[in-house]
Amino acid sequence: MNEVTIRDYLDIAHKTFFWRMIPSFEKTKIKSVTKMPKGIYRDTGIMNFLSHIDSRDSLLRSPKFGQKFETFVIEELIKGVTASKVRNFNYYHYRTKNGVEVDLVLDGKFGVLPIEIKSGSSTTLGDLKSLNHFIQQEDLPLGIVVNNDKDIRLLSEKIIQIPIDYL
Repeated sequence: MNEVTIRDYLDIAHKTFFWRMIPSFEKTKIKSVTKMPKGIYRDTGIMNFLSHIDSRDSLLRSPKFGQKFETFVIEELIKGVTASKVRNFNYYHYRTKNGVEVDLVLDGKFGVLPIEIKSGSSTTLGDLKSLNHFIQQEDLPLGIVVNNDKDIRLLSEKIIQIPIDYL
């Protein structure tokens, strides 16, 4: 199968609401951004069924738990922003050739909001390296980390932690 055929199939999957294509954030000030879109399965229930995950324990033991958690959070955030009647917003992912990556970037009348998603219950300063880099590079007032902690709190001067339970 050639690249054009694969892109056509992914476009069809995107239009069936089974697959979401997340374009690359290219409004950045730097030139080393990868321009490949990121694709995710939109329905984590179907994804778990196809992976033979039938319990919470098997989900937590899954080698792809972090990826599934990220997909779930991305879908919930996009649905939540849409449900709040915010119009004319876009969503992106951000990745550079040097490995700097931000899981989700929302862009709209509210500005640019980078969001890092971590499946763990704590986030270290090392986990925030890419998010901090993006915030500084784009001169943003705030970034968000979504994880499995219990409390909303500041992790640094410009990064707030919001537990998944608050979404």
